[in-house]
Amino acid sequence: MNGFFKLAIGFSLLFWLTNSVAETDIELNKVKYHHFDHSQAEVIVQYYTENPQAFSQFNDFEGFLRDLVSGRLMKMKLPQSTSEIISCYLAECGLAMRHYKNYIYRLLGVYNRLANAEKARQMLSNMVAIKTYNSANVPAHHNPEIIKFGRYIKQIAAEFNLGYRNIDNRIFEVTLDAGTEADGQSSADVFGILTHADVVPADINKWRLRNGRQLEPYQLTEIDGKYYGRGTEDDKASIVAALLAMRTITNSGIVLKRDIRLMIETTEETTGAGIEYYMQRETIPDYNIVLDSRYPAVIAEKGPGYIRSFFPLIEQNQGDQNVITDLRASMAGNQITKSAYVDIVTSNADLLKTQLIDTVDDFIFNTKLKQKGMFSILIDAKYPQLLRITVVGESAHGSRPEQGINPLPRLTAFIHHTNQILSLQANHYLHAVNYVNDIFSLKYLGNKLGIQVRNSFMGPLTVVPTQFTMHQGNLEVVANIRVPENDYTIEQTKNQIKQRLISYSKELNIPFQHTVEIGQWMVRNPNGAWIATLLDIFEQNTGVPGKPVATAGSTTAKQLPNAINFGPSLPGQKYMGHNANEFKFIKNFHLDIQMFTEMMARIGTQETL
Repeated sequence: MNGFFKLAIGFSLLFWLTNSVAETDIELNKVKYHHFDHSQAEVIVQYYTENPQAFSQFNDFEGFLRDLVSGRLMKMKLPQSTSEIISCYLAECGLAMRHYKNYIYRLLGVYNRLANAEKARQMLSNMVAIKTYNSANVPAHHNPEIIKFGRYIKQIAAEFNLGYRNIDNRIFEVTLDAGTEADGQSSADVFGILTHADVVPADINKWRLRNGRQLEPYQLTEIDGKYYGRGTEDDKASIVAALLAMRTITNSGIVLKRDIRLMIETTEETTGAGIEYYMQRETIPDYNIVLDSRYPAVIAEKGPGYIRSFFPLIEQNQGDQNVITDLRASMAGNQITKSAYVDIVTSNADLLKTQLIDTVDDFIFNTKLKQKGMFSILIDAKYPQLLRITVVGESAHGSRPEQGINPLPRLTAFIHHTNQILSLQANHYLHAVNYVNDIFSLKYLGNKLGIQVRNSFMGPLTVVPTQFTMHQGNLEVVANIRVPENDYTIEQTKNQIKQRLISYSKELNIPFQHTVEIGQWMVRNPNGAWIATLLDIFEQNTGVPGKPVATAGSTTAKQLPNAINFGPSLPGQKYMGHNANEFKFIKNFHLDIQMFTEMMARIGTQETL
């Protein structure tokens, strides 16, 4: 064959290849653009869930995609364009795929959700079993359970082929490495994801379902589509979902433009010292998300704090009056407990019980007129000379009093309501009971403190009494306060509260000390390509409009640059963290896995944030 014919054939082949790619581009661009949204994703999930033998025929993401285009999509009655886009991705027609890569990343999330549901359950079960609540007596970085958790994360990171570092048991760091740039240099760009391993303590006596079934807080229990266990909502399920997303992206072959760094904090529920320690020693990513609040994207958080009042102990007198010897509510200051009780020493517990029972129905009826919410009162003669009054409400996170029914102020109100029957001796407990009634009462908007403020986006200031505990020779009463952005500075709000408490102490001639701690609120700029990406991921995976929101909760997002929260609580659902009977809806857990996978893939490949 002479050179002329070779050249002619070469040009013809080049023309054919060029037009083939161009035609692919044209054909895909002719397709009426539609989002591969939550409804289509759910069809795929439902199909493979109902036909597990079909899913078992492949063992990786590419096999999943090839199975979809082999005729499965037609059986699922999904649009032909979806099949064309997947086929294009498998054929590596890159020019066309630049418009449709988000389809593939969403399918990667669906695949992860289906492929790793059992692995997710196993991991969550193992994490819940590690009792990572912190004690005031042992620093978190010396807590054996925290150390044990770090070892488990190290084990998982090695199994998933991810990088791992332990920063002195303050932060457990897991990295999905983007690899090297074209010039052979490592990627210097890092996107940060922060969550936490520690949990609030759980009182096993309060972990009982309405049907009477007793739950073990540190054992994962599946009931009616829920995973029960301490940390399932806050925040161990998020750790599991993030780790599985990192592994799936690693195995998918997707080339990232930046590293993804998962930072697991160990002191979020107490001091926050872990992230502070980390920030003093490590370079923090310029952009971060926190997996510790709610969807779609939390750009504003209230300022968190505590009002602590300390009542000097008063020695009991021997006399005819009844006397309070104990009062218990929450185990944590940022938790509204399910129940609270008071113990009263009396000469005849059975007689006092009979007298009090006659008052219960009227009290509950009148109380619900003032503040809605179902609660119950139990009166029990524990011993001939010991009476216990228990109020059972509904637990909630301290930042969300509207989601619970706080039993503590209802208990103190009942004591006040029956004071003539009880005839209580004045001591530190009675002073504290009166203090709760006079300063907080049943309302949680700061009415009696004179600090009512409201922000149109962030909501109102809230303050709730949560805890009675002994502290250095005093009875300490703790109230959890949340302050939105408003016209007063934090210092002005603190001073206003202090002056109210000083005046109260003088009015009643009851000496007590107090401290007021309030952190700064956070408001982030909602603009930015990465935030738009998060909102789109949420909307396309749930069908719920993706709009920035505020939260009453406080997270470590405040401490990080360009940080907002992305999950895990869904809109319209009660946040179950810090609750007795804490649980995570299994379907929501799987949805987290799906969305976190797409989030890491899209954020990791996005040109700019």
